[in-house]
Amino acid sequence: MAHASDMQRRTSPEVAQALKDGQTTAIVVLGAQEQHGAHLPLATDSLWGARLAEMIAERIGAFVAPVFSVGFSPEHMRFPGTITLRAETWGAVVEDYVASLEAHGFRRILLLASHGGNYQPLANELPGLRQRHPAVELVAYTDLLGLVDAAGEVADRYGVTRDEAGAHAGEWETSMMLAVEPATVHRDREEVGFMGALGPVLDQIVEEGIDAVAPNGVLGDPAKASAEHGQAYLERMADLFVAYVQG
Repeated sequence: MAHASDMQRRTSPEVAQALKDGQTTAIVVLGAQEQHGAHLPLATDSLWGARLAEMIAERIGAFVAPVFSVGFSPEHMRFPGTITLRAETWGAVVEDYVASLEAHGFRRILLLASHGGNYQPLANELPGLRQRHPAVELVAYTDLLGLVDAAGEVADRYGVTRDEAGAHAGEWETSMMLAVEPATVHRDREEVGFMGALGPVLDQIVEEGIDAVAPNGVLGDPAKASAEHGQAYLERMADLFVAYVQG
């Protein structure tokens, strides 16, 4: 059954009426199509991002626009199945989303990056977007390491080390996928990847590709993952984004 906030499954007159009634906030998930080790699907970021957007929409009263499911992922291109856009193409599509929603009367748009590689392009695009669309409140959380730290708080609660939680296809993302689409998680194919903090290796990943740090494409260790943990991660992330929107 479609979630009530899902714009894709609403009719045009229904959206028009909601706008008339004052529901003028939309969430755009900025996902990705990229490798997530041997055990998670290529659409991982888009899938958990869509669930997170539903949770946020329930709290703030918003529509969830169609997920922008291809991101800026050059660091993953050595792994088959990954698709990346050039930064300028990605930015142009984000602006087209904003312009389309603005034209129909949406006045607050949350740009929700669920792929780490989208954070810097989003930060780069925001000033120009805000200048060209002054009638719209554009809200975007662009602190990737802050997001990782918030996830680490959940990991701490469950006795998962932050190295195990990881930042890509580790316990954190594997847990979220067990909560969102467990049938897509191949637990028999899980592998330990890079064990260490993201901050010190982030530039190397961007410049050389994730395989320079983790040959199997995994940052973390998915072994302790569970759906319970995944729901807790999603709740913590929803809290973080809602507080940012309302702050």
